[in-house]
Amino acid sequence: MNALVLKDVSLLKSAILYIAVFGIIFCAVFNEGATMCVICAMLFASLISSTFSWDDQCQWNVFAVSAGIPRKAIVTSKFISSVIFVLIGTVIGFIVTSAIWIATGQTDITLVAQTSVLGFVLAMTVCGISIATNYITWNSAKAQYVSIIILVISVAILVAASNIFAEILGGDMTAVIGLLVLVMAVILATSYTVSCRRFQKWDL
Repeated sequence: MNALVLKDVSLLKSAILYIAVFGIIFCAVFNEGATMCVICAMLFASLISSTFSWDDQCQWNVFAVSAGIPRKAIVTSKFISSVIFVLIGTVIGFIVTSAIWIATGQTDITLVAQTSVLGFVLAMTVCGISIATNYITWNSAKAQYVSIIILVISVAILVAASNIFAEILGGDMTAVIGLLVLVMAVILATSYTVSCRRFQKWDL
């Protein structure tokens, strides 16, 4: 399992570095407050689809299954890799945004911390949808286009849901995050189940 996750992270280490640098510059130049934490997490969430493209190009799944690696372990590794990618983006977004806030005289970074958690939850929810999409469509090239469309739609829906929850709950950020965590848990559980079942049916 660890080797599978390490494979994904190692293959995209250059992309991780590029996105990290881009995220830092983006946060510094387009200082939109705590919202940048969410944007940074989302940027890293997009990396998971790239792992599917690489797997398809080098026929990794054929090799892995032939080598006796359980298909369920392969699917599980994608979710773990997603957590790592999104966590990196969340931490970068939090550190950079906090630094900007402190530099501009805003010492209370509570909102930054809350928004960072919100960004992690939203990004992981998107990853769950993206992973399931890749396993359902099978064809990686096709899945990439579908994933991009779903990513945009998902982000729009999740952000809208966050705003609606915030209004209903009177702006209580903790309660909003709590509700979205439940949504994330349901989507990730559903995505994992669907992904495992679909991958079992792949004729490799």
